[in-house]
Amino acid sequence: MGKRIRVAFIAPYYPLPICSGGHTRLANLVAGLVDSHEIYWLCLAEPDADARSRPIRSLAGPPRLVRTRANRHWRDKLSDALRPRHWQRTASRALGMLAGLPLDVVRMRAPDLKRSLKDLLTTRRIDVVQIEYGAMAAYLPVIRTASPRTKIVVDELEVTSIAIDRRMKSESRSPRRMPREANRWERFEKQVWKASDRVLAMSESEAAYLDRVAGPGKARIVPNGVDIDFFRFRPADATVSS
Repeated sequence: MGKRIRVAFIAPYYPLPICSGGHTRLANLVAGLVDSHEIYWLCLAEPDADARSRPIRSLAGPPRLVRTRANRHWRDKLSDALRPRHWQRTASRALGMLAGLPLDVVRMRAPDLKRSLKDLLTTRRIDVVQIEYGAMAAYLPVIRTASPRTKIVVDELEVTSIAIDRRMKSESRSPRRMPREANRWERFEKQVWKASDRVLAMSESEAAYLDRVAGPGKARIVPNGVDIDFFRFRPADATVSS
């Protein structure tokens, strides 16, 4: 048996329980790797995620769930606002906006996740970090600094700049900030793709675009599929009523 590759996933959410197409993709990516790879998991999460999340089979260690949303009660919000970590999060997001980062990228910036990622990379030999969803690529510089030899794969669930452009063309009245946000995404995505070692796309057209922007051979297609064991084919009734 060959060497088991250590792969760390960083994602905006925990994949279980499955409640969307994105959750389905993440859960199946992990399921396809756990038998031959050593898998670690880091993600942003709501405060009660532990109570609701089912364990991912055969993870190398407990998932690191970084809380990002405070309790809705005003006393807890006030208490959270007075903590130094809240100031750090607010300052990080303010700097992101000043730097012209896309809004979703700014929202994903969490100092606690940054610390947890650095801790994992400096205490374990991680061969590959797979970044799920382009906005999470805000952590790419952290990976390069903490572990220069670690390969970085960005899984583009969608090319956001293309998605925004399609929306602007299909909607007669799109929000005023949308063209500015599209430009921010285009700049950010190009920087991320060029800095990564591999980019995953879900369609041939997006993979071709990635190759043109990031350089030939960098993109790979990993399309979504259908669980044919769960969704079994059932032949239709051959009887046709007249």
